[in-house]
Amino acid sequence: MAFASSTIAWLDNTSNLKAFQFIAYGHKHRLAGYPRHYIIDQVHTSNAAAVVSLIIVGFGSASALFLRDWAQYRTGKIAKYCRYFYYLWLSCSVPALLLTGVALIYVFAVTNTQAGQKISTSLAVNESGHPYSRGTWTPQSWFRAVLRLELVRRREEIVKQLTVMNGWQYNLIPMFLLQLSETALAFMDYNRWIHEPILSQAYSGF
Repeated sequence: MAFASSTIAWLDNTSNLKAFQFIAYGHKHRLAGYPRHYIIDQVHTSNAAAVVSLIIVGFGSASALFLRDWAQYRTGKIAKYCRYFYYLWLSCSVPALLLTGVALIYVFAVTNTQAGQKISTSLAVNESGHPYSRGTWTPQSWFRAVLRLELVRRREEIVKQLTVMNGWQYNLIPMFLLQLSETALAFMDYNRWIHEPILSQAYSGF
């Protein structure tokens, strides 16, 4: 989540405030910090999946399991609402897993489709600081192409941010596997829990 949020903040700063300077044909030229056709939906998708995963796998699982066990042999409204919360968390685990799976497929599909592009030096010079007009770009493909130019400065900054972008992209893989394991274990635990002996009055009025 922190990786994707960092990328979003940096992209906003690059787009609104900064431009790159590069050397071509013996002179300095300006290149806008972002191209005209820019795809950044995958960054927000990855961030949303990370937030949901943190809530469901992190805070949600600990709270739901604690409240379920606490209410196991108790009666009354509080105990009933604790079980409601547990069922709500369990039912949300599957949609959260699907969201992460879809985000994983979408992010890699979009990123790989736009990979390997190059900036035309002559066109970049003619654009004269205006957003680069040729092609459709993701942040990864754009900044990798920018690094191929003879930049005056900010090369290390771009390399650092590309590392962060790779971080939130590839972090989706272990995050999906973690959620898959957590969801499977949650339903196995649920199956065990419903077969435990409980006080009959604990569910009176449920």
